[in-house]
Amino acid sequence: MNTDTDEIVARQVTVLRIIVAALIAGVAVFAFVVIFVLWGVVPANDQFQVMTYLGLGMLVMSIGLQSRLDLFEPPASATTTPAEELNRWVAGYAQRTIIGASLFEAPAFLCVMASMLDGRPWGLLGAAAAVALMIAWRWPTPARLNEHIEKQLARARNAG
Repeated sequence: MNTDTDEIVARQVTVLRIIVAALIAGVAVFAFVVIFVLWGVVPANDQFQVMTYLGLGMLVMSIGLQSRLDLFEPPASATTTPAEELNRWVAGYAQRTIIGASLFEAPAFLCVMASMLDGRPWGLLGAAAAVALMIAWRWPTPARLNEHIEKQLARARNAG
């Protein structure tokens, strides 16, 4: 990569880290409120236990959907400049990072809410697992973005 590309990668990774960190912070703040403010105040209710199962089911579904995000990369175009291609590839990585992280955020929120309503810790454990998967799978790094760019570059060379 050249210096201009490295600068683009560094800026994009910084922006994506802020977005993913905000998604994580939302779940963490909600979990904090549930644990330290509402835990025990809201009486436990077995009727809401199904919400924990729904949240865990959503988490499993989100794991399965992560691999499908790679299918949304638009095909290479012969009419664009290398700079336009780079911007398109960086935007594609950003899109997949945000959508992939959001796919983990939704079940995390549902699991925290379920834990609040049913009074059991299993939902909190599900939320912690969702956040851990979000960090492991979708935390943006320069190496991951560069790998994505290299993969797209190889795909463009093979197509052309």
